[in-house]
Amino acid sequence: MDNLEINENTRKRFLEGWKNQIIRIYFYLREGLAVLMEFRYLILAVLGFAAVIKLKSVALIATMFLGSMPVLIFMGYFWVRRIKKSLDVMNVEEATHYTKLGYSMQEETISLLKQILNKLP
Repeated sequence: MDNLEINENTRKRFLEGWKNQIIRIYFYLREGLAVLMEFRYLILAVLGFAAVIKLKSVALIATMFLGSMPVLIFMGYFWVRRIKKSLDVMNVEEATHYTKLGYSMQEETISLLKQILNKLP
C-alpha cells in the first residue's frame, strides 16, 4: 500500500518519462474519441431530422446544428449543477444494505480516528 502513497515521487513515477508520455497520449486520444462519439449522436440526430422533413439546404442543416448548441450547453450545465447532485443523494438514500453498511463503517472509522487524534499528546 505504501507504493500508492502520494508524495514528492508521485510526479516522477506517473507523469515523467517516455512510458508515461505514451500513456498520457493514449489518455488524450481516448478522451478525444469519447467527445467525438458524443458529437456523432448530435450530427446523426440533425441529419436524421433533416432527412425526415426532406430538408436539402446545407445552410439550414448547419443552422440546426449550431442552434442546438446553446440548448445542449444549458442542458449540460443543468445536468452538472443540479441533476447529478440530486442523483448522488438519491443513490445514497436508496442504496442497498451493503452500501449503507459501507458508509456507516466509514463514518465510524472517521469518528474513531478523530477520538484517537484527540487523545494524542
